Amino acid sequence: MDGLVLRGDGEEVHSVVWISDLRDSTSLADSLSRVAYRATLNQYFDCVAGAVLDNGGEVLKFIGDAVLAIFPIGSRDEPHSEACLQAMQAVRQARESMDRLNQTRAAHAAPPLRFGIGLHRGDITYRNIGTSKRLDCTVIGAAVNEVSRIKGCAGRWAGLC
Repeated sequence: MDGLVLRGDGEEVHSVVWISDLRDSTSLADSLSRVAYRATLNQYFDCVAGAVLDNGGEVLKFIGDAVLAIFPIGSRDEPHSEACLQAMQAVRQARESMDRLNQTRAAHAAPPLRFGIGLHRGDITYRNIGTSKRLDCTVIGAAVNEVSRIKGCAGRWAGLC
């Protein structure tokens, strides 16, 4: 955010918003040691967040077992096809990486990892919000809310990996 660090500082961004999460994470956390669960999360993040970064996206934050990222477009007037293509390529790469990870896990008699991804294009606000004593830089807006709902539906449709 170019040095903007005060509450309310930020910018408006038109982008493709990505949110993904590890499915059945609670049962994994309950069945594994903390060390093994952390290692599993990091393997998942390598596959999913790695795909975002490799394809021009920006990982904004990890929220538990979720990844929040954007593929910036610039302004509403700019063509959005490049950001959309980057996001879709990241989805393909994440799926391929998770398939390889799951093959390794199967060889060690570990259950496969599943995840859901939601994508949505829209206007977001990338801003510092919080209290006067604790700020968090995050994205807010209707597009963020909508992508979260889309990701939640991924288990009902083909978006569940």
